[in-house]
Amino acid sequence: MDFLPDIKQSVIAPYFTDTQQQILADMAEQHIVHKNNTIFYEYSKQERLYLCAEGKVIIERRSFRNMQISPTLVYSVQRGNIFGEMGYIDRHYSSATARAKSRVRLLTFDYESLNVLFENDRDFGFRFMQAISTQLARRLRRMNNKWLRQFYHPSFFAYHGFHKDAS
Repeated sequence: MDFLPDIKQSVIAPYFTDTQQQILADMAEQHIVHKNNTIFYEYSKQERLYLCAEGKVIIERRSFRNMQISPTLVYSVQRGNIFGEMGYIDRHYSSATARAKSRVRLLTFDYESLNVLFENDRDFGFRFMQAISTQLARRLRRMNNKWLRQFYHPSFFAYHGFHKDAS
């Protein structure tokens, strides 16, 4: 199956040449996950990076509220976005659970296969890490702004030039 259109419509596409996009498409594996099924669990070992080709994925963490442990939404992943990058980068356990909010079609990239590619093509590896780090930075900024809004009056954000949905 040709995954090149999915790669071209993703947030990571601008970081790669057409040839590099084709290489990513060729090494991708497709997985279908049905609504409400778990893709991976918090504290599980992950050795894949995920690209949401269709559908919506929610990333949630367990939190303790009202004397109960319940899931708390961290963020949502839409078509074209990546997730699972933290476990991919540092090879630690997942910091959150990923669950299909709808039927999703995922493209996955195996850690070992990507590393072999990066060892043989340093430019590709650099571009890949640049794409991932940019997405992580955007997500972190968005979460920081969300956290700050819990403690400051809206006039603080207007005065300091923050936009309501700044990311």
